[in-house]
Amino acid sequence: MSSSKTTANVALLLFAFFSLLVTQVYAGTATAWNDCSYSVYCAVVKENGGVANFQEVRPGNKVTVDIMSLPNGDGYTIMCKPTNTPNAPVTQIEFTRNDDTTRRLHFDLSTVAGAVFVNDGMTMYVDEPRNSDFPTCYGAVCRAGENPCQYAYTWDGDSKHGERACSTRASIQWHMCLVDENLSLPPPGTGAKVE
Repeated sequence: MSSSKTTANVALLLFAFFSLLVTQVYAGTATAWNDCSYSVYCAVVKENGGVANFQEVRPGNKVTVDIMSLPNGDGYTIMCKPTNTPNAPVTQIEFTRNDDTTRRLHFDLSTVAGAVFVNDGMTMYVDEPRNSDFPTCYGAVCRAGENPCQYAYTWDGDSKHGERACSTRASIQWHMCLVDENLSLPPPGTGAKVE
């Protein structure tokens, strides 16, 4: 093999390696924190075929998932509930990473399957600022007793209140039983349909 072909092959391999590394380094995470004074039960479920295997998460502990792209636009859910009773309602964060030309992370804090932390409240943080490219890239606050929560996805098709989009580098942190009154948010209901 000639030295120019070897150099070209090495360069191609290095490019592929660094492309993969950059994709992994800039992939965000989704974390569910138990800030409650009691244990909660959480499951990480992959869309279309995932099984909910609930595990106890003690106060002060968390569940973290790397946000990866799945085929067919499928995503993940971290669902949690304050009891280990089978078929009990859950509150969840849902997220889908699109590595196509849009390079977006779509996500929401959903109470469609239950507003089970309504008595204690909750906060969702996003580590990326809202900007003109991502006008719906912001977190959520659900105050104790607020039902329905103005910043949560509360019914199927609730794109105005719940759906969000950030870049694929963003990370999401959902804190059950924590209400951050200082989190800067746009007025409720100002979200737009996320494309």
